[in-house]
Amino acid sequence: RVTFCTRAANAVLAVSGMASVLVLLYLFYQYGCTAQRGFTSAAGIGWYFGVPAVVACVSFAELWLRPAQKIAAAVITLALIVVVFGIEAFLSAHGSDPVSRLEKLVRTAPDGFVETRDMDQVVADARQAGVNAVPFVGTPSAVPAGASASGAPPGAHLMPLSGFVHRPTVTCIDAGQWRTFESDEHGFHNPPGLWTPRVDTAAVGNSWTHGFCVPSNENYVALVRRHYPATLNLGIAGHGPLKILAVTTEYLSRLQPRIVLWFYFEGNSLAELEYETKHSVLMRYLEEGFTQNLYEREGEVEEVLNQFAAIQLAADREDRARREAYEPPSMVVPVLKLTSLREALGLVYGAEGQEQAEPSDLERSLVELLRRIVTDVNDRVRSWGGTLVFVYLPARERYDGGNLGVAGRQRSHVLEMVRDRNIPLIDLHPAFAMHSDPLSLFPFRLHGHYNPAGHRMVADQVLQRIQSEQWLKLAGINRIK
Repeated sequence: RVTFCTRAANAVLAVSGMASVLVLLYLFYQYGCTAQRGFTSAAGIGWYFGVPAVVACVSFAELWLRPAQKIAAAVITLALIVVVFGIEAFLSAHGSDPVSRLEKLVRTAPDGFVETRDMDQVVADARQAGVNAVPFVGTPSAVPAGASASGAPPGAHLMPLSGFVHRPTVTCIDAGQWRTFESDEHGFHNPPGLWTPRVDTAAVGNSWTHGFCVPSNENYVALVRRHYPATLNLGIAGHGPLKILAVTTEYLSRLQPRIVLWFYFEGNSLAELEYETKHSVLMRYLEEGFTQNLYEREGEVEEVLNQFAAIQLAADREDRARREAYEPPSMVVPVLKLTSLREALGLVYGAEGQEQAEPSDLERSLVELLRRIVTDVNDRVRSWGGTLVFVYLPARERYDGGNLGVAGRQRSHVLEMVRDRNIPLIDLHPAFAMHSDPLSLFPFRLHGHYNPAGHRMVADQVLQRIQSEQWLKLAGINRIK
């Protein structure tokens, strides 16, 4: 005789099996038929197709069990469903407020203290305490547009390539602490007094070179400086290839260092270049002889940066107001898709299909422009007898199964163009890949920069290569042991 419990067990197992089949059909549609999404790891295929297939087969097979076994199987199935979706609901509820789980992590100190202030509040508190601090706003093309007193957008006729001079500069938050550095006499991240006629080594790059989210004495340029004291850091967050060409023109041509280290980060350098092409002043650096003479215009640079600082602080206040008025969206769909649980377990393998497509015409044009910029920078460094060294920095996505997008497709082209020009190349990817746990070099932080261990890895590899090639030794520059 078929009891109520047996009927209920049949229903539970049948629904479980059918739901798993529907999930499989949805995945085949998304990843196979329409290719709206694509896997970035072979493991994703096993998890996304294997798990629902096994659940469907087991659920349907359990319909043929004896009534007592069937009821037990249904109870276990229900219990698993409740546990899994209960965990998902808990994770979603604790990550759906205005401050994301990731931002909560970077705002929490090891002792449990949670930093709730935003950058504008940190700057205001510092000024109230008598410290003339400023927020890091990047160079003008990297921050929100606004109007100056004259009605023209700040930076429309002048493009600063550095920050405020001799000012405590607030950059980013990590481990519950806002990071601040003291800018040098030209607005870069260096100890005072390094701008002398004899600069042996200079580094250019974006925020990775700038030293975001690590103490000033622990970024890889500072670590190189311990062995070669006359090492100057001209990296600035937001500096893509065009700005690096501009820095070469405005600053490096005056210093004429023996070695120029160009730290190219695969995760965003081409994206920064795309943005830079929209700024007419930057594009003019492709013209022979063009310069803004920024070295002599520090007063004007300061004025433009002040305008952008005011715009940035106002934007921060508006953003905070929006967060305070934020209403969490419905969690139904994310919970059904187990979004938070998959993220917590590192099982998010998919990437948008358009990101997996063949390189677009825009990408090809950016690579060609990069080729021209690399050639120009190399020619200018060689003109004063220096050596350009191209350092290729890998992104976290190369090791965690994430989607590298443009960087993944263009890595070989970038390395090839460097080799074709006989530019010394230091490719950091093999060293990161050989590390026992490469992901440990990338902290789980909002900005995704290397942690101190990652910076040490970069510095060690660069120092080893510089020493083995004897570039500096041949120039009469000895390493300090």
